[in-house]
Amino acid sequence: MLYVYVKKTLRLPEGSPVTLSQVAEIYQDDGSGTAKWDALGLGTVGKDVMLITCVDLYKAIALDANSISIVGADACCVSPEVPLAKGFQLFWKVALISLILFAGAGLTIMNYHSDVHMQGVHETLAEILTGSQLIAPWISVMYCVGVAGGVLFFSNLIPGKHRPPSIFDIEQFEMETQTENYERYNAEKGK
Repeated sequence: MLYVYVKKTLRLPEGSPVTLSQVAEIYQDDGSGTAKWDALGLGTVGKDVMLITCVDLYKAIALDANSISIVGADACCVSPEVPLAKGFQLFWKVALISLILFAGAGLTIMNYHSDVHMQGVHETLAEILTGSQLIAPWISVMYCVGVAGGVLFFSNLIPGKHRPPSIFDIEQFEMETQTENYERYNAEKGK
Protein backbone atom coordinates (compact mmCIF):
# COMPACT_ATOMS: atom_id res chain seq x y z
CA MET A 1 0.00 0.00 0.00
CA LEU A 2 1.32 3.45 -0.92
CA TYR A 3 0.33 6.27 1.45
CA VAL A 4 0.47 9.83 0.12
CA TYR A 5 0.02 12.81 2.46
CA VAL A 6 -0.74 15.85 0.29
CA LYS A 7 0.51 19.25 1.44
CA LYS A 8 -1.85 22.23 1.22
CA THR A 9 0.49 24.81 -0.32
CA LEU A 10 3.93 24.94 -1.89
CA ARG A 11 6.08 27.81 -3.18
CA LEU A 12 8.79 27.14 -5.75
CA PRO A 13 10.85 29.33 -8.09
CA GLU A 14 9.24 29.98 -11.47
CA GLY A 15 10.34 27.45 -14.09
CA SER A 16 11.39 24.75 -11.63
CA PRO A 17 9.99 21.22 -11.92
CA VAL A 18 7.39 20.02 -9.42
CA THR A 19 7.99 16.51 -8.08
CA LEU A 20 5.79 14.22 -6.03
CA SER A 21 8.13 14.43 -3.03
CA GLN A 22 7.69 18.23 -2.96
CA VAL A 23 3.89 18.07 -3.15
CA ALA A 24 3.40 15.18 -0.72
CA GLU A 25 5.02 12.98 1.88
CA ILE A 26 5.15 9.36 0.73
CA TYR A 27 5.27 6.10 2.67
CA GLN A 28 5.21 2.57 1.30
CA ASP A 29 4.35 -0.12 3.85
CA ASP A 30 5.97 -3.05 2.01
CA GLY A 31 9.44 -1.68 2.82
CA SER A 32 10.50 -1.22 -0.81
CA GLY A 33 11.18 2.48 -0.27
CA THR A 34 9.85 5.56 -1.98
CA ALA A 35 12.82 6.52 -4.16
CA LYS A 36 11.02 5.71 -7.41
CA TRP A 37 8.14 8.02 -6.42
CA ASP A 38 10.20 10.92 -5.07
CA ALA A 39 11.42 12.18 -8.46
CA LEU A 40 8.11 11.64 -10.29
CA GLY A 41 7.43 14.84 -12.24
CA LEU A 42 4.05 16.55 -11.98
CA GLY A 43 4.72 19.64 -14.11
CA THR A 44 6.62 22.92 -14.08
CA VAL A 45 5.91 26.06 -12.06
CA GLY A 46 4.61 28.85 -14.31
CA LYS A 47 3.58 32.43 -13.70
CA ASP A 48 0.17 31.41 -12.39
CA VAL A 49 -0.84 29.18 -9.49
CA MET A 50 -0.79 25.48 -10.35
CA LEU A 51 -3.35 23.22 -8.67
CA ILE A 52 -2.44 19.55 -8.27
CA THR A 53 -5.47 17.52 -7.20
CA CYS A 54 -5.74 13.99 -5.87
CA VAL A 55 -6.92 12.88 -9.32
CA ASP A 56 -3.71 14.29 -10.82
CA LEU A 57 -1.72 12.27 -8.27
CA TYR A 58 -3.61 9.07 -9.11
CA LYS A 59 -2.89 9.60 -12.81
CA ALA A 60 0.80 10.33 -12.20
CA ILE A 61 1.38 7.33 -9.95
CA ALA A 62 -0.45 5.04 -12.41
CA LEU A 63 -1.36 2.32 -9.90
CA ASP A 64 -4.80 0.93 -9.28
CA ALA A 65 -6.83 2.93 -6.78
CA ASN A 66 -6.86 0.12 -4.19
CA SER A 67 -3.13 0.31 -3.58
CA ILE A 68 -2.98 4.10 -2.99
CA SER A 69 -4.29 5.94 0.02
CA ILE A 70 -4.24 9.72 -0.30
CA VAL A 71 -4.69 11.72 2.90
CA GLY A 72 -4.18 15.34 3.85
CA ALA A 73 -5.35 18.17 1.64
CA ASP A 74 -7.58 17.44 -1.34
CA ALA A 75 -5.24 19.46 -3.57
CA CYS A 76 -1.87 21.18 -3.41
CA CYS A 77 -1.67 24.80 -4.53
CA VAL A 78 1.79 25.37 -6.10
CA SER A 79 2.55 29.06 -6.55
CA PRO A 80 5.64 30.79 -7.92
CA GLU A 81 7.99 32.45 -5.44
CA VAL A 82 8.17 36.20 -5.67
CA PRO A 83 11.84 37.22 -5.92
CA LEU A 84 12.92 39.38 -2.99
CA ALA A 85 14.87 42.59 -3.31
CA LYS A 86 18.61 42.12 -2.74
CA GLY A 87 21.49 44.18 -1.45
CA PHE A 88 21.39 47.88 -2.18
CA GLN A 89 17.75 47.89 -3.31
CA LEU A 90 16.66 46.14 -0.10
CA PHE A 91 18.63 48.65 2.02
CA TRP A 92 16.87 51.63 0.41
CA LYS A 93 13.44 50.05 0.76
CA VAL A 94 14.00 49.34 4.45
CA ALA A 95 15.46 52.83 5.01
CA LEU A 96 12.53 54.56 3.29
CA ILE A 97 9.89 52.53 5.13
CA SER A 98 11.68 53.09 8.46
CA LEU A 99 11.83 56.84 7.83
CA ILE A 100 8.12 56.98 7.00
CA LEU A 101 7.20 54.93 10.10
CA PHE A 102 9.47 57.02 12.34
CA ALA A 103 7.98 60.30 11.07
CA GLY A 104 4.43 58.96 11.43
CA ALA A 105 5.04 57.75 14.98
CA GLY A 106 6.63 61.09 15.92
CA LEU A 107 3.70 63.07 14.53
CA THR A 108 1.24 60.80 16.31
CA ILE A 109 2.95 61.31 19.68
CA MET A 110 3.22 65.08 19.14
CA ASN A 111 -0.48 65.33 18.25
CA TYR A 112 -1.38 63.28 21.31
CA HIS A 113 0.77 65.54 23.53
CA SER A 114 -0.94 68.59 22.04
CA ASP A 115 -4.41 67.13 22.62
CA VAL A 116 -3.82 66.27 26.29
CA HIS A 117 -1.59 69.30 27.01
CA MET A 118 1.35 67.13 28.12
CA GLN A 119 3.57 70.15 28.88
CA GLY A 120 1.06 71.30 31.50
CA VAL A 121 1.01 67.81 32.98
CA HIS A 122 4.82 67.79 33.22
CA GLU A 123 4.84 71.29 34.79
CA THR A 124 2.26 70.20 37.37
CA LEU A 125 4.21 67.03 38.11
CA ALA A 126 7.46 69.00 38.46
CA GLU A 127 5.78 71.47 40.84
CA ILE A 128 4.41 68.63 42.97
CA LEU A 129 7.78 66.85 43.17
CA THR A 130 10.24 69.79 43.27
CA GLY A 131 8.17 72.84 44.24
CA SER A 132 9.22 74.64 41.03
CA GLN A 133 7.29 74.93 37.77
CA LEU A 134 10.44 74.43 35.71
CA ILE A 135 10.26 71.04 34.04
CA ALA A 136 13.10 68.85 35.24
CA PRO A 137 14.68 66.86 32.40
CA TRP A 138 14.44 63.61 34.33
CA ILE A 139 10.64 63.80 34.21
CA SER A 140 10.71 63.86 30.40
CA VAL A 141 13.31 61.09 30.32
CA MET A 142 11.19 58.89 32.58
CA TYR A 143 8.16 59.60 30.43
CA CYS A 144 10.00 58.64 27.22
CA VAL A 145 11.32 55.44 28.80
CA GLY A 146 7.78 54.60 29.95
CA VAL A 147 6.33 55.14 26.47
CA ALA A 148 9.04 52.95 24.88
CA GLY A 149 8.56 50.26 27.56
CA GLY A 150 4.81 50.27 27.01
CA VAL A 151 5.23 49.85 23.27
CA LEU A 152 7.61 46.91 23.80
CA PHE A 153 5.38 45.31 26.43
CA PHE A 154 2.07 45.60 24.57
CA SER A 155 3.47 44.46 21.23
CA ASN A 156 5.12 41.33 22.77
CA LEU A 157 8.62 42.41 21.73
CA ILE A 158 10.24 41.72 25.10
CA PRO A 159 12.32 38.52 24.81
CA GLY A 160 11.59 35.76 27.24
CA LYS A 161 9.32 32.81 27.61
CA HIS A 162 6.78 31.87 24.98
CA ARG A 163 3.89 34.30 24.76
CA PRO A 164 0.50 33.80 23.13
CA PRO A 165 0.23 35.21 19.61
CA SER A 166 -0.39 38.94 19.41
CA ILE A 167 -3.23 40.56 17.51
CA PHE A 168 -0.77 41.31 14.70
CA ASP A 169 0.24 37.63 14.45
CA ILE A 170 -3.40 36.55 14.24
CA GLU A 171 -4.23 39.19 11.61
CA GLN A 172 -1.20 38.16 9.52
CA PHE A 173 -2.21 34.50 9.75
CA GLU A 174 -5.78 35.31 8.68
CA MET A 175 -4.54 37.40 5.75
CA GLU A 176 -2.20 34.61 4.57
CA THR A 177 -5.00 32.04 4.88
CA GLN A 178 -7.42 34.22 2.91
CA THR A 179 -4.76 34.82 0.23
CA GLU A 180 -4.11 31.08 -0.10
CA ASN A 181 -7.85 30.39 -0.32
CA TYR A 182 -8.23 33.06 -3.00
CA GLU A 183 -5.32 31.66 -5.04
CA ARG A 184 -6.76 28.16 -4.69
CA TYR A 185 -10.22 29.33 -5.77
CA ASN A 186 -8.79 31.01 -8.89
CA ALA A 187 -6.71 27.93 -9.71
CA GLU A 188 -9.76 25.64 -9.38
CA LYS A 189 -11.83 28.01 -11.51
CA GLY A 190 -9.20 27.94 -14.25
CA LYS A 191 -8.74 24.15 -14.18
